[in-house]
Amino acid sequence: MPLSGNTERRRAHDHCSRTNTPTAWYLKRRNQLIPGAIAVMAISSPQYVGTLFTGPLNQKLGTTLAQLQWTFSLLIILQARFSP
Repeated sequence: MPLSGNTERRRAHDHCSRTNTPTAWYLKRRNQLIPGAIAVMAISSPQYVGTLFTGPLNQKLGTTLAQLQWTFSLLIILQARFSP
């Protein structure tokens, strides 16, 4: 028995307009944004805090400021390269 045109359209509309389908937790934007912000803060912290340690670390290691700055620059480059 063939279906009428209205019945076919209703089934197609019901199939496409389902808004109550559950979405996975990782697909919601807020659930991606919060861990992403925490990860960025954890990764970038040594980059900015490193300037506070240059004076005392330079005195303790007995290096020049240029050598120590190259070390911190290398740290920043490696973190940027290998971060997820």
